[in-house]
Amino acid sequence: MPMVDMLQTQDLYRILQVDPEAEPEVIEAAYRRLALKYHPDVNKTPDAAERMRRLNMAYEVLSSATKRAEYDRQRAQMLGAARSARPGTGVPKPRIRVEPSALRFGPLPRGCTQTAELRITLEGMGSLRGSVRPNQPWMRASVAEVDGQTCTIEVTVDTANLRDGWRHSGSLTVGTILGASQTVPVTVDVAPDPRPALRCEPEVLDFGEVYAGAGPVAKEFLLRNGGTGTLAGRVQVSHVWLAAQPEHFEANEQSVVVTVQPGKLKPGHRYASRLLVETNGGITYVPVRVRVSPLRHPLPPEDSPDYWPELLSRLLPVEKWEKDFLAEMSLRAQQRDWRPTEQQCALIARIKSRGLRD
Repeated sequence: MPMVDMLQTQDLYRILQVDPEAEPEVIEAAYRRLALKYHPDVNKTPDAAERMRRLNMAYEVLSSATKRAEYDRQRAQMLGAARSARPGTGVPKPRIRVEPSALRFGPLPRGCTQTAELRITLEGMGSLRGSVRPNQPWMRASVAEVDGQTCTIEVTVDTANLRDGWRHSGSLTVGTILGASQTVPVTVDVAPDPRPALRCEPEVLDFGEVYAGAGPVAKEFLLRNGGTGTLAGRVQVSHVWLAAQPEHFEANEQSVVVTVQPGKLKPGHRYASRLLVETNGGITYVPVRVRVSPLRHPLPPEDSPDYWPELLSRLLPVEKWEKDFLAEMSLRAQQRDWRPTEQQCALIARIKSRGLRD
């Protein structure tokens, strides 16, 4: 195709269908008329979007006195070069080279920004003047450096309003007043936000039997993070006879010590309460159970050598066989490391169920 015809296909005056000497009012009227005809919302032909893009570019240049003057100068230069060319030869159509051809960001956390550079080079006659248009609100572009026929554009993406865990796609359209343009795909992967998940071990705190006259009794349970990020929250008690430490925490594995104060409870009763655990990874309730022995003096620990002699001496036998059985067990309990058999333990537990001497 002859160069003059090639120039006419990219001629901004030809795109707006106006004379190169047209007044600004004529240019504006022509743009509005053609925009109503070719806007993609009205015109459903496949090339409507491209024609609308070219109309917008032409109007942006020709509606500005400064840009129009620069365009007229370059147009005259290009047309003059085309007329002076020998038959069969032509002036190369100006084009731009954009590097890289695509921008890929991520994965990025939500709420951050990151910047990358595009280098634009004009190949052919003319000057490097035009625009860079992002098609998404989370992108912005600005000129960082211009050097002759090259230009560096800084492209910044902002993930503040983007959905986490998704890939978001957009594009930048790089165009010059001479009609050369290129579209650069832009993608950004937004990393999932940290999502803690509360895990509690054990699920129930059973203190068993405690003695009214004894001091505080403590047990602990473990809070774990079964998700991502850092688990943080607090532990609340609902009764004065309970206490939990620490009350506030921020850790992915936290041991919590729960203390029961038997002195604030009535002997011979069962008590139930629950701990409220509120965290950024969920809420749970931990049941607490305790039985208060009517005895004021507790037995020694079961692993103590004094446990069996003390227990046998405080049992309350009724029948003769119980008295004879306990007398025999008391003698054996004086032996070192003696422990009753499973059957003997069952008989002792039966007698113990009636109660103990305090």
